[in-house]
Amino acid sequence: MSLLTIRDLTISHNKQNILNNINLKLNTAEIIGIAGGSGSGKSTLLNSILHLLPQDFNIQGEIHWQDKNLYDLKTKQLTHIYGKEIAFISQNPQTFFCPVRTIKSQFIETISAHQKITADKIITQALDIFAKIGLNDGKNILNAYPFMLSGGMNQRINIALTMMLKPQLLIADEPTSALDVMSQAKVLQELLLMKQKLNTSILFVSHNLKVLAKIADKIIIMYQGKIIEQNPTEILLANPQEDYTKKLLQAVITLKK
Repeated sequence: MSLLTIRDLTISHNKQNILNNINLKLNTAEIIGIAGGSGSGKSTLLNSILHLLPQDFNIQGEIHWQDKNLYDLKTKQLTHIYGKEIAFISQNPQTFFCPVRTIKSQFIETISAHQKITADKIITQALDIFAKIGLNDGKNILNAYPFMLSGGMNQRINIALTMMLKPQLLIADEPTSALDVMSQAKVLQELLLMKQKLNTSILFVSHNLKVLAKIADKIIIMYQGKIIEQNPTEILLANPQEDYTKKLLQAVITLKK
């Protein structure tokens, strides 16, 4: 079943196109990787799905969440969808959490906004998920402030919070780019766990095809606001058709040396 369908999406600003005729379908429990360099339109595409584009951007086309066009919905309907059905993980987890409040207080506030549940049950569930994904010493983590934890730890806590919300779609914008190799591997493992255990679909944006090769069922290549190539991961990596895709792959090979 198609959860997210984008049809003929074109976005412009000051009469200049940023996205051109984007078409995309994401199915249940599917991970689509989106790759491309700076200025390719990746972030604009994500922001259009999340309803985060500035008001002076011109949007043409349709973004359907299940059977609803997101741009036909009212604020109250969108509030129900975002966070509960569609969740977001940013590149920088420090910008997600409030630095002057404990992790515990932010978990309670976020989960309470979307579920009828007591604070004690939220803490119990948080500790259970922490244990399942290898976050040891959960009680101290909950009592800590974000600035007391590493970037990799904050990112994994962000994922744990997202898992508690049990979204149908997770949008991840370069979630591993600022992490060391060990933290990166753990984050990818946890995202795959969400797919396997919760049937979560994921849109995973990265400039690194090596990362996408480890997690994506399908890869889309963007260049200058267009989708120039898309295929199942194994096919795209083994037989890229576009010169730009070949350059992205060559960059990964060069970094390995």
